[in-house]
Amino acid sequence: MLSLNCKSFLLRDEHKAAVFDKVCKRVLDESQRRNKKYVKLSVKSLGKFLGVYGYVLDDGDVYYDSYLETVEKLMFGKPKQATDEDAMDTDSDDDEDDGNAQYSKRVKLEQAESYRNSLLENLILSLNKDEPEPKIINYLNNSISRIFDAKSSEPNSSTEELTYRTKLVGLNITTQEINKLIVKSSSQANEKDHDGDVNIDDDDEKFTTNLPNNKQTVEILATIFQNYQTISKQCIAKDNLQNVLVSTIRLTKLIVLKLLPVLKELKEEASEDKKRMKYCVDLLNGVKVDKVNSVVVKEAEIALDEILN
Repeated sequence: MLSLNCKSFLLRDEHKAAVFDKVCKRVLDESQRRNKKYVKLSVKSLGKFLGVYGYVLDDGDVYYDSYLETVEKLMFGKPKQATDEDAMDTDSDDDEDDGNAQYSKRVKLEQAESYRNSLLENLILSLNKDEPEPKIINYLNNSISRIFDAKSSEPNSSTEELTYRTKLVGLNITTQEINKLIVKSSSQANEKDHDGDVNIDDDDEKFTTNLPNNKQTVEILATIFQNYQTISKQCIAKDNLQNVLVSTIRLTKLIVLKLLPVLKELKEEASEDKKRMKYCVDLLNGVKVDKVNSVVVKEAEIALDEILN
């Protein structure tokens, strides 16, 4: 969207306020169209728009509520079953037709998974790093839990086996969320850091959260750790692909070096801190014991070295 690249122009002076208001209204209207195929695209534009301008909107709640309501319908609405109507005729003995039906069903499931993952990625884009919106944070965390928690009764949750694509998206989204909510407290913060990178260079470097110092923030960060546990349990088994294992190890290191210290600073219970640290260290030691391959083992050794030394 052009408006995302013209922030200084749109917000520069009062003369541009009318233009900005028109852009805001148009983006919202486009995301509320009745055509579902169109809305599946336009709601992502609204998400990107909120990630840039959400914090300056006078009636931001209207925009956030509309965005999240649409995302909810698209991500967790009752999916169309690709079974009898779209697929096979149970009275047919034609193996070729049966094979085509199964292929069609598989393609539809893959398309649904791909779009759901793209919405998760859009949710993290809608989260402004400088002034994070709690509604987005809570909905994102809830969505990750609903998709990855084996106890979930949601369609598309892990009651069906998660693919490596969804696992990688879950790991990457959690990484980006931590990097958006936890920032360097030092005045020497490196401006070249990227939202999705684990960038920790100084041994003495300290981090803080850009959320208010209150109970709600503790609950948000604790939920992120709970989601990390849920995801990691499904992503650290040695039958996972190498890039899934490596991403899990790197997220674990990020959790220990950034998330846990901030939780400790927020006066989270010491006993919980020890349990979380133990979980992370045990996970990395388990990877070493499994000896999947030299790349994965080396990644785990590097992470343990940075965490324990």
